[in-house]
Amino acid sequence: AVTYKYGGCIFNCAAKDGAAAWLKNPGPASDETWKLYPIGDLMASHRLALGHFTKSDGLQLLVVPVVGGTEGHIHDPIKTKLFTRPDNPIEAKSWPSEVVNDRLRVIHDVTIRKFPHPDGTRSRLDSILFASEEGVTWVYPDKDKKWQSMLLGAGALDQAQFSPAHFQG
Repeated sequence: AVTYKYGGCIFNCAAKDGAAAWLKNPGPASDETWKLYPIGDLMASHRLALGHFTKSDGLQLLVVPVVGGTEGHIHDPIKTKLFTRPDNPIEAKSWPSEVVNDRLRVIHDVTIRKFPHPDGTRSRLDSILFASEEGVTWVYPDKDKKWQSMLLGAGALDQAQFSPAHFQG
């Protein structure tokens, strides 16, 4: 999978900027080019991660934008999405998706691991550590596969600057 159509930079993303797709290899003996198939659109899509987030019988694709707002509003909350492969990905115009989190801002990185739930029980499903403006946040599906989040370490929100010329964060 790849992300593309980023827009000019994080300070001038438009709602139409950002997409995820997969590429089909035509095979080693072929002169054909790899064909691009859509997964879904998501503004400022930047990072991808595969995992077993809500089901254990097939990999799912987490798509993580770097910023959430358009036209310089980079500190707006970011919508991260989980895409599940359809039965026929070649014919699909987009893959089924769900919002994982829509409260974090300026996401720097993600890590995927299987962590025990807060009650100590083991999970066969993956969860996510987000490094964002807020700090390090653990996002995981609970036993009913509803997304939960827990701030593990606070970020330096007072260091965030709001102009392109003096950005930190």
